[in-house]
Amino acid sequence: AQAVATKSLTNEIVAHSSQHPGGVCAGGLIFELADEWWKSGQPAVHDGVGAGQGAFGKVYPDKTFNEEWFGLVAYDGTQRAAFRAYAEIAVPSCAPSS
Repeated sequence: AQAVATKSLTNEIVAHSSQHPGGVCAGGLIFELADEWWKSGQPAVHDGVGAGQGAFGKVYPDKTFNEEWFGLVAYDGTQRAAFRAYAEIAVPSCAPSS
């Protein structure tokens, strides 16, 4: 699911790039490169429950996000499918038109 979403959203940004005639998008950003274990729960443990209790009400008022698992790469740098999907996306040329 993360790879599909990353690829789909990035392709949408590229399709609407200001590098294309009529394009309205100046760029985009991937959140997050690496997992953030330290966000909640025990900093040295990759919580498997989908959400840690420590940050709720402080950082995550809707009590649903778990940025410990948002990374394109795991805590140890292992590439996830989303990283590989992102790396395969062609970007528009920034070369000046003649």
